[in-house]
Amino acid sequence: MCPAMPIPRRGCCVKRINYLPLYCEAAGHKTARHTRQTIMRHLTEIALTILLWLITGFNGLAADMPDTTGHKPYRASLITIYPGSEVFELFGHTDLRLITDNGTDMIFNYGVFDFNSDNFFFRFVKGETDYMCEAYPTYFLKEGYDGRRMVEQQLNLSDEQVRRMWNYLVMNAQPMYRNYRYKYFSDNCSTRPLNVIEDFLGNKLTFPDDGRRVTFRDIIHGYTRNYAWEQLGIDLLIGRDADTIITRRQTMFVPMLMMEAMRAETVTRDGATAPLVTSEQVINPGSEQGLVLGPTPWPIRPVLVFSALLVLAVTLTISDIRRRKVCRPADAVLWNVATAVGLLMWFVTFISTHEATSPNFNALWLHPFYAVPLVLMWIKGARPMLRLFHAANAAVLLVALVQWPICGQSPNPAFFPAIALLLTRNINYLIVDLRCKKSK
Repeated sequence: MCPAMPIPRRGCCVKRINYLPLYCEAAGHKTARHTRQTIMRHLTEIALTILLWLITGFNGLAADMPDTTGHKPYRASLITIYPGSEVFELFGHTDLRLITDNGTDMIFNYGVFDFNSDNFFFRFVKGETDYMCEAYPTYFLKEGYDGRRMVEQQLNLSDEQVRRMWNYLVMNAQPMYRNYRYKYFSDNCSTRPLNVIEDFLGNKLTFPDDGRRVTFRDIIHGYTRNYAWEQLGIDLLIGRDADTIITRRQTMFVPMLMMEAMRAETVTRDGATAPLVTSEQVINPGSEQGLVLGPTPWPIRPVLVFSALLVLAVTLTISDIRRRKVCRPADAVLWNVATAVGLLMWFVTFISTHEATSPNFNALWLHPFYAVPLVLMWIKGARPMLRLFHAANAAVLLVALVQWPICGQSPNPAFFPAIALLLTRNINYLIVDLRCKKSK
């Protein structure tokens, strides 16, 4: 949930636009004008803050006065943006659009982050990424979303509900209140707008079960099906909790699934039941598949790459056994990579605060202790310790291979040749060492 805020709160995720300067910085386009852009960005934020406060103050005064001007009613709508081609765009995005009685038309975006914030990547890995709510005129809505389909759903809310929602969102977009701790499944750019809507409806939406039995991992696989290496990385880092059956409400972390569910929701108006969504329109044409790239070419898919590496490892192992000598340079590369990935795996599993990363059975076979052979293989007299490590690790890898049907966590197909690759080199050392001892 949103960290300490002395106003109504609730959670969601983020992706940063913050006008054009910060959006470009987030994409990595740093220039010599960075300092000037930063100053301009802060000035823009200050100007927008003053503008929003003036508008809010005017609306608050106007709300206590009789309406004799023929102003149009307040309006609130949910805008769903379909997937883009970047990894962080694959699950789409949600914005809230509010229009006041005097025609002020603003977007409230809970998907904003800043790559240039202090220790961004470390905090991201640790699970301490702060996203923020940002407000900007609807005129800028399509900036950075070229070619991505956008659907607007107008919500059946009263003028009073939208007015109070407007006041809350304007406050929530202020620098002192806008940051929140991002949680991928439960507190993101899709769930935050949903929680805001429910807060001002005064009751929870029901989202009745539609009969589908899905897990978080099932949904992730659906949206990353063309991105095999990214899917492998996600499967490595999220653990068993991602494989439990979830409710329909829990699927709302994906904007397109929330948009679909909203179509069937109802509210009570003047004692009668009415649809929550009064109208729906496409405001930016584009494919319903989004801008997702084509599938990863089959020769470079993880399962085939690791299978090919396994074949090379078996070939090298046969050669080592015949020569009675371990190919240390090849093992040095393997143990280096395994140690680095193992360090990341254990950090995310045991230290980070990310959702659904612990327990994770991948930490059983991917661990930082591959540094042991990486060091000892170059030290004379370290054979007993090396023998002990390889025997113990081979046993662990065998357990990792057979535990998948009973552990409750779904494996990626590429895991099996990767585990077999590590196991092959463990067994290689034990056999070579045994043959050397017999020859003496």
